[in-house]
Amino acid sequence: MEYAFTTATFVHLATAAQVLGFLVTRQLILRVLVLAGSGFYIVYYYLHLGAPQWDAIVGSLLIGLANLFGLLVLLYGRIPIAMRGRDRVLFDAFDGLEPGQFRSLMRVGQLVQRDTPITLTEQDCHPEHLYFVLSGRPRIVKDAHTFNISERSFVGEVAFKLGTSASATVTLPDGGVYVEWPRDQLQYLLGRAPLLKQAFDALISRDMASKVALSAPVCTTPAASPTPTPPMSPFGLRAVV
Repeated sequence: MEYAFTTATFVHLATAAQVLGFLVTRQLILRVLVLAGSGFYIVYYYLHLGAPQWDAIVGSLLIGLANLFGLLVLLYGRIPIAMRGRDRVLFDAFDGLEPGQFRSLMRVGQLVQRDTPITLTEQDCHPEHLYFVLSGRPRIVKDAHTFNISERSFVGEVAFKLGTSASATVTLPDGGVYVEWPRDQLQYLLGRAPLLKQAFDALISRDMASKVALSAPVCTTPAASPTPTPPMSPFGLRAVV
């Protein structure tokens, strides 16, 4: 049995494309299939009975354009377009963030370069910013202890997460490059974007875990003393002790 290709075929193709689109859960594939369905409907309405159905064509065209706009916004949020220099380096340091989420963060934050020493947080004071050090060697002073942490680390993340004062004084003795986010603005942004908050919390959690791992002392288990061999009995049997 052969299938006769008619104008109704475009309706079948449009229906199939949009049904498949609504069956998938991935936004990108869904929008592409629905857009294809709108295109097939437009062709059908144009060829229908030899007289274009302009009302239906215009309606399908508007739906298609709205879907196309959403598709472009979705692609822009997932593709690192126009990221160069330090923006690209910083984006690569934020593993797990999508390009659109990174752009949202940077609209609130500010990239700063300092060639002179600066104090980022002071112990027992409430920091007004959350920091991410891209380059430089942060020095931490906590009570009577002083030590350094590596670059590409958050500073003030404990106070930001818990809403408390800073647990240590952190400085950049030689300056460096860092991002600073105003605390209130960042919390407002994360409160409005649950997916961004989830991804950003994961970044901070990994950073805190790596700091704990680096600061944990290395424990070594002392070698066990050799078990003395029981003496032999006169009959060639070892004594049980």
